[in-house]
Amino acid sequence: FSTIFLKGDVAKKATSENPVKLRLIASSDDYFTTSIDVYYSGTKALEARFNLVSKANPPAGVAVAVQKDTKADSVGKISKAINLTAKTTDTASKNASATFSIPAGTTLKDSAGNPLTGDLKISIGYFSPKTENIGSVFPGGLSPESVKVQENGVWVNRSGYFIT
Repeated sequence: FSTIFLKGDVAKKATSENPVKLRLIASSDDYFTTSIDVYYSGTKALEARFNLVSKANPPAGVAVAVQKDTKADSVGKISKAINLTAKTTDTASKNASATFSIPAGTTLKDSAGNPLTGDLKISIGYFSPKTENIGSVFPGGLSPESVKVQENGVWVNRSGYFIT
C-alpha cells in the first residue's frame, strides 16, 4: 500500500472537466513492469490497484522465459546469443508461444545510447488472447491513450500505438 499526495496548487485546480492525470508505474525484478493512468478530479481521494504478473508463477495463459547467463562487455557487446521462447501450458491457449532472439556479437544500449554492460537478465512474456482475464493481467492494460515512441531521436507521444 502506498499513498501519493498532490502539490497544493495542482490539487486545487483539478476538476471533473480538467482532471489531473498521473501515470503510476510499478517495477520489480520478479514481476513484469506495469503502469496505470489515474485521473484526479478534485472531489475525493482515489484508490488505484496494480495487477502485477509474477515471472516465477504466472497465471494461466501467460508464459515466461528468462535467460540469466548473458554477459555484455565494456562496449555492450554480447558474446553469447540470446534465444528465448515463452510457451503457454494452459488448454485454452493451445501451446501458443513467443520467441525472442538476438545474435552473438550484437551491441546492446539503453535509450540514451549508453552500453549495457556486465551480467544481464533477459525475460520475455507471452500473454494469450484466450486468457479469460487478459485485460487485468496484461501490463499496462489493453487500451493505452497514447505511448511514447522515438522518432528521429526524439521521444513523442502518439495515440493508436501499443507498446509494453
